Amino acid sequence: SFNQAIELAYYGASVIHPKTIQPLKSKGIPLLVKSFNHPENKGTVVAEGEGNHSPKTCYIFKDQQCLITCKSRDFSFIAENNLQDIFRSLAYHKVRVNVMQNSAISFNAVVDDDPRKIEQLLQELTLHFVTEIKQHLKLITVYNPIQDLPDKLINSHKVLMEQRSERVLHLLVSG
Repeated sequence: SFNQAIELAYYGASVIHPKTIQPLKSKGIPLLVKSFNHPENKGTVVAEGEGNHSPKTCYIFKDQQCLITCKSRDFSFIAENNLQDIFRSLAYHKVRVNVMQNSAISFNAVVDDDPRKIEQLLQELTLHFVTEIKQHLKLITVYNPIQDLPDKLINSHKVLMEQRSERVLHLLVSG
């Protein structure tokens, strides 16, 4: 479906840019995606609807990620007012969040490691929060994950963050 294709593209599948899908969806124009390596294969039709009822598992690997952690300076909760400040800073510096997770006392954001943007963002966030950054990370997104993931998916990498929903699993791993 268009929605599935937009999600896959957002998470990093580089076959289709997310902005390409929106005009096709609004006009109801189906998109045929085929392999450059095997053009004789049938391909996939992206169209309106729910898509395949038994969807395949898709693995998307996104290198050059970093994990930014913000904690309050006074050990107060990371509540709506703190989140508002964090998101305002992210938007101002045009840093797109790939995955986010928060607890009572911290907020984590997985973002593309763009040194110029990240340095400016951290300078601003550090005025209000205790910040930490971990760099040289990889984000593995599994769309329609199966119960038991292949061991080779993670290899010897340490899982720093895991987030799972019904259809998407995110694993942030070292290196």
